[in-house]
This record gives sequence, structure tokens and C-alpha cells, in this order.
Amino acid sequence: MDAARGRATEELGVNALLDNERARARIALIWKMRAVGEHQSTARFAAYAKRMRELGVPPHFQDEAFAASEQELRHREVCVEMAQRLRYGEITFETQDFTPIGPHGPANLLADMVAFGCLVETLNVAQLSTFLRDITEPEIRQATRKLLADEVGHSRLGWAYLAWAHGQGEGRLLAPHLPYMLWEAVPPSLFAEIPPHPEEAVLLAMGDPPIPTRRALFFKTMNEVVLPGLEAHGVATDHARAWLENPTWPRGHEAR
Repeated sequence: MDAARGRATEELGVNALLDNERARARIALIWKMRAVGEHQSTARFAAYAKRMRELGVPPHFQDEAFAASEQELRHREVCVEMAQRLRYGEITFETQDFTPIGPHGPANLLADMVAFGCLVETLNVAQLSTFLRDITEPEIRQATRKLLADEVGHSRLGWAYLAWAHGQGEGRLLAPHLPYMLWEAVPPSLFAEIPPHPEEAVLLAMGDPPIPTRRALFFKTMNEVVLPGLEAHGVATDHARAWLENPTWPRGHEAR
């Protein structure tokens, strides 16, 4: 952080942020969206744990998935508290159902664990740990640390499950589905050319770096962590690398 940015943000806490409407509204929305995401993750991990039990997956995976669901529920409350601290207002949550449609078995479960644990949660860990370096506001820093501590474990669960499944001879059919996983995990806005926010220095100190920084981190994590990890467990990444060269989304998905 350069000297000018440090002087601009070193005394800036949540109370001061409340007087900066443009920055406050943006950071509040981020924590609201995180709350919704954590709510979805609560149901997702619970559904995965149930499917593991039905398929006879080793009990320790089931236990870890159930524990992850409970942790995500606690994360939801952390995010709600922060959003309300930033005057977002009431947050409502819809019922989530991650039961697969139609026949499902080990291959479907593995695909879901890879998409969420190896991809989404690994990207989350990279983002939160990197953003944390620039967060100077104590309350937001503490809340971010609470999320990060458990997300590391959720990412490891995904990779451990992939390693186990690979040992069972599964995973060879994952490769063509990786682009689908990517466009589900990554919003098109990550690749948009957006002018710098007028409160960029303040936002960075609150955990919201600019889009170019986020985009560079995404590619770094994919190329240095996710893709090599998949390849190490027998998953070809040609389709994923082609998507990264030219990211596209289905019609109607661009508005997300």
C-alpha cells in the first residue's frame, strides 16, 4: 500500500464508512451477496453429505461435509451482521434444494464436489486471503478472517474427495464439463472493462479491490493451483484452458 493510500485509509473505520455513501452502499451489497452465497452453501454441503451417505462414501467425508454445512451457516450470520452494520437493511433467504434432478450416482457427486470444493472454494480462499492483506478496517478484517479460516478446510475437502475418487477409478469423464463449472462459478463482470471507482482506495481498504486485480488473481489461481491440481488427479484440462482463452456464457447468463 502506498503512502497516499495509507494516509487516506489508516483512520477509516466502519463508522467513517457510514458517512461515505458510495463506498458504504457497495461494501454493504458485497456482504449481503456473501450472506446469500453462504446460505446456499449451507444447503449445498448438507445435500452433498446426504448423497455421500446414500452412496456409501467413507464416513469421514460425510462428517466433513456436514461440518462444512454448519460452518457455512455461521458464515451466513457473520455476513448478515456485517451487512446490517453497514445499513444494508433486511436480508431474506429462499429455500435451497440441491437434490439432483433425475438419476444420480458417484459421477454426479464427484462433479459437484469438484465444481464447488476444488473450484469455487479454492477461488474463495485465494480471494479472501489476498484481499485480507489490504483490509485496514478492523471489523471487516475480523469478519473476513472468520470466513477464511473455514473456507480453507472446504477447499481441502473438495481436493481430498477428488483424490479418493480418483483412487476409485472415477474422474476421467470430468474434462468436458469443466467449462460449464467455470461459467457457473465466475461472473461475466469479472471480464468487463469497468472504469475505476471514485472511491477505489477506500474500497480496497474495505476488502473490495478493482476488477483488474480480481481478474489477475483469478487467472493466477486457475493456472497455478486449480488446473495443476486437476491434472495431478487424472483430469484433463484442455477444455478448461480453451474456455480461459475465450470465456463465454450461455445466452441470458451474461446478466448475472
